Amino acid sequence: MLSGRAYPASELAADAVAVLDAEGLQSAHLVAMGWAAETALALAATAAQRVISLVLVAPYLPALVAEMAEATARQIGSAHLEMMQEAAVLAEKGQADRALDVFLSARIDANWRDYFSKPRLGAIRRSAGNLAPLLAGTVGAPIDPDALTSLDMPVGLLVRDDAEVLERVTVETLVSLLPRARITTLPRDSNKQVAGGPEWTEAIVEALRSPPPTDPC
Repeated sequence: MLSGRAYPASELAADAVAVLDAEGLQSAHLVAMGWAAETALALAATAAQRVISLVLVAPYLPALVAEMAEATARQIGSAHLEMMQEAAVLAEKGQADRALDVFLSARIDANWRDYFSKPRLGAIRRSAGNLAPLLAGTVGAPIDPDALTSLDMPVGLLVRDDAEVLERVTVETLVSLLPRARITTLPRDSNKQVAGGPEWTEAIVEALRSPPPTDPC
């Protein structure tokens, strides 16, 4: 159950730890896609001993980018935060379709429905009720950049070679903060759907097999 009107990454990370506890797992490799990267990083920052390695696929962290010193990065991150706030307000008012349009038009493009199969569109629509608290939590409680500099587990950052500016800036920001992070760039397959899991599997497996090396210093 939601503890309030927002569901921040810290609560989602606590849920993930509860799953590890329930399964009797002391630690695990953690893979996150898109805006789930914030939850994965929150878990790693608060329970580092539970995370063997991280793989972040096309991470979406506009709040982190908005805190950076470079002006263009700040502008792009801030624009996405404003969009997320607008979508959260619409979703909270029960205007789920408009909220999805605002959010996914910015994340993909205005024709975002054309990129998904009917089953995936149905899944997106069914989960739209969670959009308001998730967006509010992401905007209201961003990850602290200082918390990332002490993480010593290997981190693989996967990004397409035709990724949007925000995504490229995000992985560059992460690799500057995370001591053992490495970027892997993949070619875009135009015949694939928008990234959602299966199309990244091979790259994820490779990242788990070949984590970034430990810094000899």
